[in-house]
Amino acid sequence: MTTQTHPAAARLRAEHDELMQAQAELGRARRAFLDAPSGETREQFSNTLTEFAEHLQEHFEEEEDGGILQATSEHSQRVSAEVDRLRAEHEAMRGEMRVLSSDLRSRLEDPAQVAVVGHALDELLHHLGDHERAENRLVLDAYWDDSGSGD
Repeated sequence: MTTQTHPAAARLRAEHDELMQAQAELGRARRAFLDAPSGETREQFSNTLTEFAEHLQEHFEEEEDGGILQATSEHSQRVSAEVDRLRAEHEAMRGEMRVLSSDLRSRLEDPAQVAVVGHALDELLHHLGDHERAENRLVLDAYWDDSGSGD
């Protein structure tokens, strides 16, 4: 029995793999800053967080118009409400990222604000993980066609 991965699923997996790599880099920069706070590690963490924000924005744009969310909705109208919900989550996470990135360098100089930034980042990454799992389920639901014909 041969199985093929639908192009939409393959595209989503590749996009999520890239995003996971960006998250890992962000985690390394954050740990380096927390382990040895200095101007250099603060700058590296700030730059990495800015790069992550840009990557996240590009990721959402790729998924939206002309991307996997649009393709999935066009393929299966029954998932369009879930597509709309996921697009709304993109907007919410964009907002979370804007708040997180706001005046970041000076906030990282204040130990109390470092904790606030860390908490906001943890919340965003948790939200993002839940969101990615929902996108994966969406693609499975939209493209899985059980014809009932047996094996």
